[in-house]
Amino acid sequence: MLRQVVVPVLAAYLLCVALVLFGARHPVRRPGFGAPALTRDRLPGLLRYLARLEIGGYAVLLLIIAVFSVLIVGDREALWSATWSGAFLLLVATPVFVALSALAGRQNHRSI
Repeated sequence: MLRQVVVPVLAAYLLCVALVLFGARHPVRRPGFGAPALTRDRLPGLLRYLARLEIGGYAVLLLIIAVFSVLIVGDREALWSATWSGAFLLLVATPVFVALSALAGRQNHRSI
């Protein structure tokens, strides 16, 4: 029980602390308010960015599931479930995000 609960929670906590410290030491310069309009010229760049972000995040998700669920807990079905449910989530979330980004860019562009 101790290995199944404490190790994942402690690892997640330490990762969150590391991310907060990194973010505090390396602030990101924010552009002016309002998202730029998503035009046909900007769409390929956004899709490339999303592809890199999603592939990296998906790989990290599967690595976390493999380490904690498969190696520590011994649940081999968890990796299979995470593989398909994560892929389904990406297939649903990406088009919705792109569509909402386009709408937000148009709305901010009109209000300026």
